[in-house]
Amino acid sequence: MAYNTDELYKLALEQIKKYKPHSILQLCGLIGISHDTFYNHFPIDSDKSDNIKREMQLVAAEVTAVTIKKTFDSDTPTDRAMILKIYGGNEMRRKLATNYNEVTGKDGDVIKVDPFTKIRENNGIDREAKDSDSVVNG
Repeated sequence: MAYNTDELYKLALEQIKKYKPHSILQLCGLIGISHDTFYNHFPIDSDKSDNIKREMQLVAAEVTAVTIKKTFDSDTPTDRAMILKIYGGNEMRRKLATNYNEVTGKDGDVIKVDPFTKIRENNGIDREAKDSDSVVNG
């Protein structure tokens, strides 16, 4: 099928503004052409290809800014943790990267694991003095 490059270009820019695709492959699906057809009409480093990619980057920046604003304005624990992971640096990300894993021994009995051990160690909290309310001793 023969496509008009100028019409494809105009359609691509319209679809970027309307649907905010995050990849060339997704854009190709929106305008109804294959990946190969896209690059036949818009070779890498051509002005039109560069303009399409620039528009997609601007849209991505806009989506990111809106998402971050909504996250900052939110009071949910998940959103607060996400903000800390994004802006808190490696130390904060490491502290937030805890999870609880249930581990079983050879006999199938559950070995209880305290998921907060590392947090307490990282923050210098001595848990030994409070064995009565420890998750391990449940």
